[in-house]
Amino acid sequence: MRKLLIIFCCLYAGSLPAQILYVTPGTDFTVKGGTDLYMDSLVLTPSSDFILNGNTLTKNSSLANPALAGMNILRVYNFNNITAPFDGTVRFYYQDGAQLNGLAEEDLRLHIYNGTQWSRYNTGFTSDPVNNYVLTTSVGNISLNEITLASSSSVLPLKWLGISAMRNAATIKINWSALQDANSTTFIVEKSANSRQWAAVSLAIAALQGTGTKQYTTTDYDYEPGIVYYRIQAFDRDGSSSYSSVAKVPAQKSITQVSVYPNPLVNQFSLQYTGTSALKELQLLDANGTVVQTWKTIQPVYNIQRMPAGTYTVRLLCADGSIQTQSLTKL
Repeated sequence: MRKLLIIFCCLYAGSLPAQILYVTPGTDFTVKGGTDLYMDSLVLTPSSDFILNGNTLTKNSSLANPALAGMNILRVYNFNNITAPFDGTVRFYYQDGAQLNGLAEEDLRLHIYNGTQWSRYNTGFTSDPVNNYVLTTSVGNISLNEITLASSSSVLPLKWLGISAMRNAATIKINWSALQDANSTTFIVEKSANSRQWAAVSLAIAALQGTGTKQYTTTDYDYEPGIVYYRIQAFDRDGSSSYSSVAKVPAQKSITQVSVYPNPLVNQFSLQYTGTSALKELQLLDANGTVVQTWKTIQPVYNIQRMPAGTYTVRLLCADGSIQTQSLTKL
C-alpha cells in the first residue's frame, strides 16, 4: 500500500506550533483511495479519493465541542472547516501517561464530530495498547471536524431536528426526526391541553438501530377537538433524557351537517344532525325570515301540523357559534 507522509507544519514558517496540515483555500488536495495520509499521530486511509480544500488541521489538548464530558484523551485533532464526507480507515496513535486522562487503553474508541453530532465507533476497531493506537475500519460517509479517542461509554447527545403534528380526520399524526447515537433507547410522546401538564400518549417507542438521522411517526387516536400540544422525551441507556421542542395543533374547526326528512312533508319532520359542537337551539323560520317556532334540544320528531303550507327554513344554532340551515317545504 502506498504511503503519503504530510508534514505541512514544517513547510510553513508562519504556522502555529500545533498546526499539522494546511491546504490553501481554492486548492484541492486529493488523497487517492488506498493511500495512507500521515498527519502527526493521525492516519487516514480513504477507500476512495478524498479531497481536502481550504482545510487546516491542528492538534489540541481539549475539545472545541465539549460534549464528551471529559471522557476523551488529551489529544484532539481539529479541522477548521468541515471536510467532505470520508469513507475508510482511521488509525489514531496516543501516548501513555497523562495524555490518557485516566482512561483505560482497552476502553478507548474513535470519536468523530461532523459539525453537528459526535459519532462513537464501538465496532470495527482494533485496540493495540502495546503500540498505543486504535485502528477503526468501519468509518463511513462522515464529514470530519474533530477527531479524538474517548471512552466506549461516553455519553453522546441526541440532537433534535424537528417535530410536527397535524390532524387527520379524528386522529392526530405526530412526526419527529433526530440525529442519534446508538446510545438512544426509547421515545415517549407526550401531549398537553395547556402546555404545562403533560401525559404520555402511548407506550414507549423503541429507537431505531444505528447512528445518523432517524425519522419517526405515531398517531394519537384519542380525539381532541381543542388546542393540543405535543412533545417527545428521549431516553438513553445511561438513564438520561431530553425533550424535543413543542408542536401546537390548532383547535378543530366545527364540522356540522344538518338535514331534515321527509322533505317535502305534511305534518312533521325529523332532523339528522352530525357535528363536533353541541346543539344550542333549533329554529323554524317562515318565508319572511321570521322565527315562528323554537326548540332548545334535539327531538325525535318535530310537529308543525298547525303551520300553513309553504316554504320554511330550519336553522340550527351550535354552541361554538356556527349556524347551519336547511330549506323545508310543507305541503
